[in-house]
Amino acid sequence: MRKWIIIIMGFFVVFVVGGYLLLNNEEGKRREIEIVQEYQDIKHPEGARMLHYELNRKILIRWIHSRYSYSINDSEVAKYYENQLLSKGWHQISYSLPPGKVGYLYAKDNLELALTLNKNGYWIISMHYSDVDY
Repeated sequence: MRKWIIIIMGFFVVFVVGGYLLLNNEEGKRREIEIVQEYQDIKHPEGARMLHYELNRKILIRWIHSRYSYSINDSEVAKYYENQLLSKGWHQISYSLPPGKVGYLYAKDNLELALTLNKNGYWIISMHYSDVDY
């Protein structure tokens, strides 16, 4: 009997904590506002065309995934974003990609922005939180 009471109490605690995080998620809302503001602060090269945009949520984690096509070549796109992001307080992080892949990783506070070239010639911009404190 005592074992069942402990199990029921454990489920109750998980249910209450999970419900609180889902229903009263001020930290998640704050993160969403911050990530959207940072994303909107990025200016894109003239002629850039957004092909896809999505804002994703999971309790506290937020991330944006978007895809663009450009009227300039790939090296000009990479250089443009390097200048754009470094001037706004981002710094470039080195990371390894599989051979043949082109991509750059930038960080600012607790945000990461990945700029990668898709195999069909579109650039993907993905921004997310690099740490989550519950």
